[in-house]
Amino acid sequence: MIEANRHTRAPITSNRYRTGRDFMPLPTARLSTAVKTIVAGLLITAGLATGLGLGSGQAHAKIDDGRYKFQLVMYGVIPYPESNARVIGNRLFQDVYGVGPWNATNSHITQTRNGGIVSIAGDPVAHWYSRIELRKTPHGYKGVLFAGGVPTGDVYLRKVR
Repeated sequence: MIEANRHTRAPITSNRYRTGRDFMPLPTARLSTAVKTIVAGLLITAGLATGLGLGSGQAHAKIDDGRYKFQLVMYGVIPYPESNARVIGNRLFQDVYGVGPWNATNSHITQTRNGGIVSIAGDPVAHWYSRIELRKTPHGYKGVLFAGGVPTGDVYLRKVR
């Protein structure tokens, strides 16, 4: 009985190609030392550039502790009434449109180079769901409210003396 190669269905007529496997070994390409050196250099350079970009420290433009007036202006809607707000550490506390306890709602602040990102929690999933990106202005902070990644309104956080 004549054996056949499993992959090519060609008959095997001699033991010359039998290496314990039923197929012929494929020739492999070899990279020269110069190519390997260039590729390694490019990978190291890219890694260093990425590391330096990600590892750079943030500026000191964090949202300052204190009392603020918070107002939300949804696009195409009458502006919401102002509410009293306090920033303590990385938390933003608000009352309900000037009524109720000062800490009726609270949000997490992730400090950024130009201000901060306010959301219900500090993780990236919460930032995608709903966030306010605030940037520093001469009178406080101004930002944009995002819901599901779509801008839906402007936010004003004015410092109160």
